[in-house]
Amino acid sequence: MASTHETKLNDSDLCHVGPGTPAGEMFRRYWLAISRSEDLKDIPLAVKVLGEELVLFRDGQGRLGLVGLHCSHRGSSLEYGDIEEKGIRCIYHGWLYDVDGNCLDQPLEPAGSTFCQKIKHPSYLVRELGGLIFGYMGPDKKSPPPLPRYSALIREDGQRLVLPPRFWDYNWFNFWENVVDSLHAYVLHKDSRSDRSWENAFWRYRGDHHLDALTTEYGLQAIVRWPGPAPETEYVRLTTVALPTVFSLGGRGEEDVGFERLLFVTPADDTNFMVFTSDFIPQGAVNPNRGERESPSRRGRY
Repeated sequence: MASTHETKLNDSDLCHVGPGTPAGEMFRRYWLAISRSEDLKDIPLAVKVLGEELVLFRDGQGRLGLVGLHCSHRGSSLEYGDIEEKGIRCIYHGWLYDVDGNCLDQPLEPAGSTFCQKIKHPSYLVRELGGLIFGYMGPDKKSPPPLPRYSALIREDGQRLVLPPRFWDYNWFNFWENVVDSLHAYVLHKDSRSDRSWENAFWRYRGDHHLDALTTEYGLQAIVRWPGPAPETEYVRLTTVALPTVFSLGGRGEEDVGFERLLFVTPADDTNFMVFTSDFIPQGAVNPNRGERESPSRRGRY
């Protein structure tokens, strides 16, 4: 996800993500998670990303579309639009848009009218991978950056669980600046689960720890170590960060057999953000969501 867009940002700049802001322009050079695949049914889905009101849909040919929420004619919400073979039709005056924002039909125009060809509705690129839907809102639609193929989204040797998204009503950076601090979970989250089977060793942490922070070409890795249950043993907790807003807890790659949790943080606007989570449990590994070992016959649907 390397970007050629270079801007010096301070903390205040990072909090604002609308069009034309430094952080907003940075985010628009990356693919951002905007929905789970299973949440996009046969009706349009309104989403808000980087301060823009949009609608996500799948047309009658199965193509994904991400376009401006409000019709270019009279501003009616396309969240209530009708899905057709070639796109989405506004239910107010019937303008039809394809996934690229082209206006294909204006029913009340005279025969032979070419006015629809003058209309270009806001639209963005969309891709689907591992049960998640990603949008790219950058200026260059012809040569966008590649969508990273994270191991947790493409592995097939276990079960993939894409959890319901979480929505938070504060600034995304207040959340993001703390993701590498694994130890805060011992204090802040230790009472949030009645089932202590998940990372049970972590809840036994008592303070004798060592932290290594390693810079990588995509971000950093934070490795926390603390004494294990027997002499000369230790527990290890790995947090991997891929800038600007992706991080994982657990496995280092396909050769690992442990559980991996991959999280995508997407700002909705300056005061709201979304978190999409994909858990991958290899065959034979412990599923922390159920506290049991997965059967080799249980496979992810994606």
